[in-house]
Amino acid sequence: MAAASHLIDTHGPHGAEVTIRSIADTAGAALGSVCRYFEDLEDLVAAVAADYMNDLLAIGVEVDRAAPEDEDFSSFNTRNVAAYQTFFRQRPGLRALWFDRRASERIHRMHAQYRRLLAEQHRAMLARYLTSEGDLFEYTMHVEVLASLWNLAFTLDPTGDPAVILEIEDLHRDFVRRRQARSAPPGKTE
Repeated sequence: MAAASHLIDTHGPHGAEVTIRSIADTAGAALGSVCRYFEDLEDLVAAVAADYMNDLLAIGVEVDRAAPEDEDFSSFNTRNVAAYQTFFRQRPGLRALWFDRRASERIHRMHAQYRRLLAEQHRAMLARYLTSEGDLFEYTMHVEVLASLWNLAFTLDPTGDPAVILEIEDLHRDFVRRRQARSAPPGKTE
């Protein structure tokens, strides 16, 4: 898994160097050993994608855990966006796998599942700043838009385009502001 992750991160998910044989060679393992655990390259790439996605979910948990009890949303938002930017910057090939339009149907289904988990996580994290959480569909759409913006940010600049990163922060702020306005009693919106 570590060898496959390294090769995908170095060469991208469709790099010519990303083969079962090169993964086995990089791992110092026999080809048969790799094939015993993974049916084919797609199976191995799916396992790497799942690990990466679990790490992506862990970012939100870490940011949420580190939040001081009295932290305002603006500070939380800045820390959250910075943590994701650092994560995406450190693993460019795996980030490409996350945003891969040429990925297999299996990987696309996995991405949809993880985006739903990210939406649930965002809803839970933002609950401390909102009087009403809202429905999961809103958060799912928010995560889809964010994913597109993260992809754009790193397409424009390998470290994350600063202007797009600011848009991501603004989108979060606007999302929370709109949720607050919808949940406020009539005549009490900001």
